[in-house]
Amino acid sequence: MKHILCAILGSVLLCLLVSPSYADVGDAVDNTDLVWGDSVASISPWFSQTAYTHDGVDAARSGAVGNVQQSDLTTVVQGPGTLSFWWKVSSQNDSGAGRYDILYFWYDNSVGMTMIFGDVDWEQKVIEIPEGTHTLNWSYAKDIGGSAGLDAAFLDQVTWSTGGSDTTPPENVSGFNAQPGDGQVTLLWTNPVDDFAGTRIQRRTDDFPADENDGDNIYDGTGTQYVDSGLVNGTTFYYTAFSYDGVPNYAGGVQASASPRVPPTPVPGDVVTSIWSKVFDGGGGDDHGRSLAIDSQGNLIVGGQLKQEFSASGIDAYAAKYDPTGENVLWSNTYTTGVNSDQELYRGVCVDSHDNMILVGQKAASEAALLIRKFSADGQTLLWEHDYAVGAWNYGRGVAVDGSDNIYVCGYEFGGWDDRRGQWVILKYDPDGNLATGFPMHYNYSTEFDYKDIALDIAVDTAGNMTVVGYRGNVPAENLDWHVRKYSAAGTLMWESTYAPNPNTGDDIAWAVVLDEAGDAYVSGYTHNGNDLDILVMKYASGDGKSPGREASPLWTKTIAHPAAKTDQSLTLALVSEETLLVGGYITDENDVAQSALYRFDTVEGILLGEQVMDLTVPNLIRWLDYRDGILGTAGSFGNGTDYDILISTSTLREPPVSGWMMK
Repeated sequence: MKHILCAILGSVLLCLLVSPSYADVGDAVDNTDLVWGDSVASISPWFSQTAYTHDGVDAARSGAVGNVQQSDLTTVVQGPGTLSFWWKVSSQNDSGAGRYDILYFWYDNSVGMTMIFGDVDWEQKVIEIPEGTHTLNWSYAKDIGGSAGLDAAFLDQVTWSTGGSDTTPPENVSGFNAQPGDGQVTLLWTNPVDDFAGTRIQRRTDDFPADENDGDNIYDGTGTQYVDSGLVNGTTFYYTAFSYDGVPNYAGGVQASASPRVPPTPVPGDVVTSIWSKVFDGGGGDDHGRSLAIDSQGNLIVGGQLKQEFSASGIDAYAAKYDPTGENVLWSNTYTTGVNSDQELYRGVCVDSHDNMILVGQKAASEAALLIRKFSADGQTLLWEHDYAVGAWNYGRGVAVDGSDNIYVCGYEFGGWDDRRGQWVILKYDPDGNLATGFPMHYNYSTEFDYKDIALDIAVDTAGNMTVVGYRGNVPAENLDWHVRKYSAAGTLMWESTYAPNPNTGDDIAWAVVLDEAGDAYVSGYTHNGNDLDILVMKYASGDGKSPGREASPLWTKTIAHPAAKTDQSLTLALVSEETLLVGGYITDENDVAQSALYRFDTVEGILLGEQVMDLTVPNLIRWLDYRDGILGTAGSFGNGTDYDILISTSTLREPPVSGWMMK
């Protein structure tokens, strides 16, 4: 049974015969804005199916018809405009007998007629429709006898753009990335949402393809992943992905490259071997080395906290500079306001291009203020100092410098007893300590003080883009979620990522971040597996070409869980080379004693190449790693049987690995 559907377009009353089955044909051809029906001559309606598609989802198929019968699909448009569609036919093509079963397209009975017949795979047609009201018709028509193939026609991805010729391309694909494998490269991307018909990927071996016809075409479709196989290991392949609309207009393209390789294999044995290590005891209680930086001369600067004997001020912020041999303390600084408080400590340290030392943390104020201090290279001059305090509690956690020696700080700010009870704060200062325009920047997600948002670390690329990591409160689940955000130099959110695989069981924390030369981010921390904590490491693409504010997916994700350990946590990581990443932290052994742990990863695929775990009777843990000129510096905490002391050490990466490290 058919129904008559009428509509007024301008001053014209138009009516179509509509079959009830056409309700889902609009979805099948990806255009529900048009009204679909059939003609009086049509014997059998088109229908939605998923067996033969161009977009990998669904498409419309002609109805079953006999000889000298036809199956029509029609709709009405108001021109001028541009019509684009993909069509396919599998039918009789007996040229010797002069018999053909044909898929036609025309409008207004016979205008613009075009046809395909035989075995024709998906092809795109783009047709300019003139001004006025027009009936479009796709018709699968059979001749007087015979059949072949599927004896059917197919239609997919119909787009209609009004206003004359469309010359505007869609946005580029986002997150285009090439991941090498053995004899292959896996390409990943995200397609734009609006005005999109497909993505075309071109490949060359000498340079990036300049347009949609330059080089070898390896992919054309609507998917978001393609494996380019049969490649030669060691050869660099250059790819450009061009999104296009139904005309087609092609976007400018985004690029990625990779060199296939035989993946590295894990090697047994230790990851590093020790050069020297030192333990410093403040004499009054728990002392911790929380951060570390290596300057251009190989000196090591450690920042942390002391609980000094007979001190009336509680915990004091502490920093010291060791020479490359570890035998001489070149400078030290103990900072206290004299207030009996547990809120004074250095949590982050870095050096600029002149080896000036920047220390961030917190100090006692009415409650706590975010503290930033910049010292000369020899430590003898405090170049400037800032206290940042908004509301009751403010903490500095991470610090970084860019190529112009601008200083970036992240941490936590209590904005008041409203929705800003705990929020990320990001600060930027020029080398002279002047706050940059547009800062501070904030991110506030949670509205509850018990599940606040805190930024823990920050890294800056050569363009001044900022990658900030930490966590945000998940109030309904009553826990904390891993959260990463990348901002442009102007402060615009480029992308973000949240990880909470078991949101109702425990906390997931992004603790530290480093960037490679391409701006790709490596983030480490820990995740709750439902029973206890596991180390978590992720790699994110730099984000070039990503739509502003989109949710980013990591290039790879790795977890480390020791069956006997109650806790596996990473607190730090360091990039050793283009292909080697070190991740540090600790696990708790079967006796619930914290043991320092160091892991070596391949950066390309996230392959775990080696691990090294201490086995001591006293607790010990790695809190910070820094790598420079072949030296790995480590800061952390070492149990002395009564409390904790500051641990600082140097090591070298061993290849092949050997036994013995850190404690010499």
